Amino acid sequence: MKLFARFLSFTVLFGACAPLFAGARARTPILSEFNTILTVAHESVLRGEYRQARALTGLVLMDRVIRVQMSTDAATLPRRAECVRALRDGIARWEQALGGAVRFAFISDPNRAEIKVRFSENLTRIDPNAAGHCDYLREVVNGQPRTTAKLSVLTRTPDGDAMSHDLMRHTVMHEVGHVLGLEDSQEVGAVMGPLDLANPVSEITPIEIEELVWARSEARQLAQRVHARIYARR
Repeated sequence: MKLFARFLSFTVLFGACAPLFAGARARTPILSEFNTILTVAHESVLRGEYRQARALTGLVLMDRVIRVQMSTDAATLPRRAECVRALRDGIARWEQALGGAVRFAFISDPNRAEIKVRFSENLTRIDPNAAGHCDYLREVVNGQPRTTAKLSVLTRTPDGDAMSHDLMRHTVMHEVGHVLGLEDSQEVGAVMGPLDLANPVSEITPIEIEELVWARSEARQLAQRVHARIYARR
């Protein structure tokens, strides 16, 4: 039985980020669904529905190892090694940024993977300006949290040139950011902003890290309260 299910779709577009007016500070917000999940989890605690609350916090924490599987289309197959490096490098940046709180493992079996990543030369079926795309589903099934996602990463620019390692890595980081809980941003130099072909981003900004750390801290505190109340009743 599914107690919670949320499906969303995101696309990262090509284009330089527009500069902000003086004094402005753009933030990369947490996905609104995370606020909803935390609110519902809190209400579940108040109602004494502790196991449901624990499962909901698991959707935010994602503290189990996330299994990742990669594939390419036929045209991209000769560049598979480059794609693998971009994928591993992009995911490693998130592991480092979050201090190992979220862990990934690369596997070959797509049937066992929570995240499936496909590198392709053509994403026009999604959006002619797309550099990457993310479809994901967060749900609680039989009391267990589950997040699954399908990511697409373009391997050629709109002009037909090969996407560099840095460009593909930025795209990977952006799409994985959605899976972890971040919304799109227009902040100059942000991983969650549009992909600038001339200036791909290589580092996750402090604001992006801060937002995820906040959400995870809220979920962790709720999970600890739930744990204490479950064992207090035994």
